[in-house]
Amino acid sequence: MQTLQDFYTQNVQNYLDRYHHIRKRQRIVSLSRILIFIGTVLTIYLLSEQVEWAVVASVLGMGLFLFFVRYYEDLKTKSRLFYALVQINKTELRVLQHDFDTLPSGDGVLDAQHEYSHDID
Repeated sequence: MQTLQDFYTQNVQNYLDRYHHIRKRQRIVSLSRILIFIGTVLTIYLLSEQVEWAVVASVLGMGLFLFFVRYYEDLKTKSRLFYALVQINKTELRVLQHDFDTLPSGDGVLDAQHEYSHDID
């Protein structure tokens, strides 16, 4: 049977691997966006004599660029999710070792007017 320590350690490693994989894809997509932009501008410049083809190149380049912008935003959202999951599982590992210093104290939700507010752990 798997212990909680093993479970959270495995989760940390799994989510960390996924986080690093997504970050690598983000770098590739960023580089691709730069290359698409430069390629589109260069193509439009080279086709400036043939207006119809320059318009087609600009529309295709813009569409491809916007697709990669959207894809990058999706990757960024996933990256944030996996980073948060890593942090949550690390917190759980610390709690298993009775290290509660990183947890919020709850002082912000205490109600001085309520008689049981200070009694709740």
